[in-house]
Amino acid sequence: RGREASRGLASAMNGPNQDAAFWGSRGASLRYEMGTVVVARLSGSGPPPAEWRRKTTLQAKFGDFGQILRIEIPEGQSLAYIEFDDRRDADDAVAEMNGQKICGRDVTVEIATGRDGAGGRKAVDLETRVDETA
Repeated sequence: RGREASRGLASAMNGPNQDAAFWGSRGASLRYEMGTVVVARLSGSGPPPAEWRRKTTLQAKFGDFGQILRIEIPEGQSLAYIEFDDRRDADDAVAEMNGQKICGRDVTVEIATGRDGAGGRKAVDLETRVDETA
């Protein structure tokens, strides 16, 4: 019991965990209607260009399609998650941006999905998806 208590204390002293920092005040127990997440992947190998890390770059490319709720760019990866408020806006972004160039590289754009054990589709859990790719 003593080791468990001290382990809990040690983690509490290190501040919020990665999940808490990612979700901010919208704790994991709070259920809310998520927007539609689009995944943008740069083609090619090697590290992504520096301008890819700037959310303003992606806002400029995807913002005309509709209201963006959030943009997440996992560190050092050639992909980004763009959450649109409206599914139709996300669909428009996919239709228009898939195959276009961003930062001088071709980009693949698709609606984010997760896979369940039966091979079916389910809604993406953005938090889990970012952790999987990190």
